[in-house]
Amino acid sequence: MAGFFKKLFGGGEGGSVAHEAEPYEGCMIAPAPQNAGGSWRVAGTITKELDGETYERSFVRADTFTGQDEAVKFTLVKGRQIIDQNGKSLFSDGVKSRPA
Repeated sequence: MAGFFKKLFGGGEGGSVAHEAEPYEGCMIAPAPQNAGGSWRVAGTITKELDGETYERSFVRADTFTGQDEAVKFTLVKGRQIIDQNGKSLFSDGVKSRPA
């Protein structure tokens, strides 16, 4: 049972730990690196308010870091890159929540 709670709250493999979101180009990037058994995988969400509705794009990358802080920093870099590369098309399909 303890293993279940570790995974749920970020202590076990595959668990993620949410961090404070950062604004960028009208969006919010929320880092949530995943614990990958001794390293941290880059993961997060990008959200944007459009016409009073919240749209979300999640992303997970293969990049891993030994420290959680480094994974958070790189998640923010990747989130900004996704926004820059996709522009308005990131949310233009009208789907509320999907992978980026």
